[in-house]
Amino acid sequence: MPPELEHEDARAGTSGREDAELLRAYLGGDEQAFEALVKRHFGLVYAAALRRMRDPYLAEEVTQSTFIILARKARALSRGELLRVWLLKTARFVCKDAVKSLHRRQEHEDSLENHSEAQVAEPTVEWAEAGEFLEHALLKLPALDQACLVARFFEGRTFKETAGILGISEDLAQKKVSRGLEKLRHYLTKRGMKTSDAALSGLLLTFRTLPAPADLVHSALRVILPAAQGKLSSGLAVTLASRNLRLLARRKWMLLGAKAALPLLLFGGAWLSWVSFHGSWPHDPSIEALGKAWSVVVLRVAIAKQTYQGQTPAPNTPEFQALMQEVQFSVKETDRISTQLQAMLKPGEERKQIAEFLTVEMRETLGLNRAQQGQLFNYVREGLSKGATLKDAMKTMAQSTSTEAGEVKAYLSAKQRQVFDRVYGADGLCLFQYLKVASA
Repeated sequence: MPPELEHEDARAGTSGREDAELLRAYLGGDEQAFEALVKRHFGLVYAAALRRMRDPYLAEEVTQSTFIILARKARALSRGELLRVWLLKTARFVCKDAVKSLHRRQEHEDSLENHSEAQVAEPTVEWAEAGEFLEHALLKLPALDQACLVARFFEGRTFKETAGILGISEDLAQKKVSRGLEKLRHYLTKRGMKTSDAALSGLLLTFRTLPAPADLVHSALRVILPAAQGKLSSGLAVTLASRNLRLLARRKWMLLGAKAALPLLLFGGAWLSWVSFHGSWPHDPSIEALGKAWSVVVLRVAIAKQTYQGQTPAPNTPEFQALMQEVQFSVKETDRISTQLQAMLKPGEERKQIAEFLTVEMRETLGLNRAQQGQLFNYVREGLSKGATLKDAMKTMAQSTSTEAGEVKAYLSAKQRQVFDRVYGADGLCLFQYLKVASA
């Protein structure tokens, strides 16, 4: 292995620039500083990804994605000395998302090919109960405890080296490792996994990180920096990074929202419910107009079905002409609404916008009140979030309208359920007609 790719400052934290300094240099335009960070921590992140994904190719993609996220969020990281912990948490977050995405894809492939083999093997019982659970427990500890344990066991450093990296005394490093082990043992014991400190230390040592192969690091660097700068927009690593950046931002705002909502509890549940409802309803005027127009189409189709009872009138009769006018209206409006709605959809917002469109249609058709409107919007949005793609999600909902009908009716009054049965059918066969059209 070339000297420049050896485990940088492997025996001490003073032989190379510190993480915080390298991050600042990168933010100042020094790309070599970021390359040094990647070389220093690549093995740690790759090993963590490989433990979870159990596939070298996928582990490499997750590792690249983790460093792309680091490059894009570097300015927000204020404590570079704890970068190891941040990288482990982020890699774990990306792994979870990658596994979910692969499982959704496998389920879709299974539905097309009956029983295809899984691409990602399920973890063994031993790993699920020990390795992954232990890593999860470690990441629940305070940041400095985590950093000490990672340096000591994952990177194999001495207490002196650990202290030098983290800027603490050697005595404190020893205490942090000892207390961290005790907290881990207590955490596992509470969950039925009794173990001694010696056994726990031994298990942690199995997480020991080895230097990554030079060609693997070089290959990753050819992806990471161009992707971070927006010069590379395709590939699994880029896709994972982009999606997880959105997920992390969403989680951040949810946490901030939860903190902000806490004082509101003092002002009463009713007011908080009002705020929650209005905060969750996007209310795009353009989509509102299309939802109302689609309700007109749905109602006119339902009236035509009731009028003609499935029987086509004889040609050249007034009834036939009236039916043809209804058909032409429905076809023309369906094409107009679909075209305009597709043009309005924004990347990353499509599912929310489709959910709003369908909710407006149900509101107009069934006479929903504000509470019902909010409940059904959340229900439809959740349903549309389950597919790997928007089209997959729409197709799934369109094919399960009998099940969806029962769920939707649960939110309705007795009178609204009667309207539902007349318009959509008691079995919900005509529910979510737009999804059937758009996913065909």
